[in-house]
Amino acid sequence: MTQIDFYILQASAPQSRETYACRLTDKAFKAGKTIFIYTESFADAQRLNTQLWTFKGEAFLPHDVYPDTHPSNVRIRLGYLPHQTHPSFDVLINLTSQVPPFFKEYERILEIINQEPETRDHGRQRFRFYRELGFELKSHEIEK
Repeated sequence: MTQIDFYILQASAPQSRETYACRLTDKAFKAGKTIFIYTESFADAQRLNTQLWTFKGEAFLPHDVYPDTHPSNVRIRLGYLPHQTHPSFDVLINLTSQVPPFFKEYERILEIINQEPETRDHGRQRFRFYRELGFELKSHEIEK
């Protein structure tokens, strides 16, 4: 069954979610996982695209933005359309306000919530949704 982790950030800036998404992506990538990062829009995907190239000074995370680039063999893919799915990928990082329609196709889902009221409220709604379906949920309080 899919494991779902909620990372509760103490920061409220929207960029904090993207920065933490980069950290989680880096960790999953180093563990040999394939990662699909689902964003709200093309603009969000492009902003995260830039951040994945620059968030660590000594390295970058090879990735592509789908469907805007030809699919490659990279293990990290960003997407923003609700019909996009990559069932062969291991991890889904959800940066949207909704439960992705394809969430059951992943072995692990990572939800990143900050203290911005709207983001926090949407996160609570997703938490209840997953819990009502009987998924294993874990919460992680992140201070930094």
